[in-house]
Amino acid sequence: MPPRHHIATGRRAVWKTDSWDAWRTGREMKTDIDNSEEAIVLLDEEFGYRYWHWHTGLTSEQLIKWWSELESVEPYTIDPSHPSDGFAPLPGRIMQLPESSEIVEESFSAHLNDDDDSFLKKNGTYFFHRGYTGPDLNVPIKS
Repeated sequence: MPPRHHIATGRRAVWKTDSWDAWRTGREMKTDIDNSEEAIVLLDEEFGYRYWHWHTGLTSEQLIKWWSELESVEPYTIDPSHPSDGFAPLPGRIMQLPESSEIVEESFSAHLNDDDDSFLKKNGTYFFHRGYTGPDLNVPIKS
């Protein structure tokens, strides 16, 4: 079976069937994913309750640096694909996921709303933009 692209992530994936029944019913087993260096983000946009796949065109290190230097997320809160007030678009390309899409976690995730609750996250570590005004989510809350 030729390589195909994973529907949710767009990454090239190699698939194989594990049995006649799997082939007949269309159930397949993922065996390998071609991991590129591009940082891909599952973006949760709170304003419109939408999910986006953000193909940043940046490496992980470049994305963290770009996010950390961002003064405010406000221009991106209503529609991340069309920032307000003439601000530059997000680097790379961003695609809104249809409501019926299966949400697949990427190595990065992000929550986008206001300057006090937006973040970028990788492997459980939160990264905040320069204008972040909320609590440090990397520090456990004492009860």
